[in-house]
Amino acid sequence: MRERGEALEVLVADDGCGGADASKGTGLHGLEERLRVLDGTLKIESKSGKGTRLLAHIPLPTGEEEQPGDDANQE
Repeated sequence: MRERGEALEVLVADDGCGGADASKGTGLHGLEERLRVLDGTLKIESKSGKGTRLLAHIPLPTGEEEQPGDDANQE
């Protein structure tokens, strides 16, 4: 995990059998959906016999967005 510019990147990799496919189940698809809620993305590299790499990219808040419960702009 590292901060890169205005985003957080999380890399998960293994040396397993590969072949991971988000369209073939709910696990990776669910991860993609959760990242989308955060305006993030998930890149999947998983060639058969070569293991799997997942790279999640999540934009960090800039401080300009309205926070939940922020009543400063409500009148």
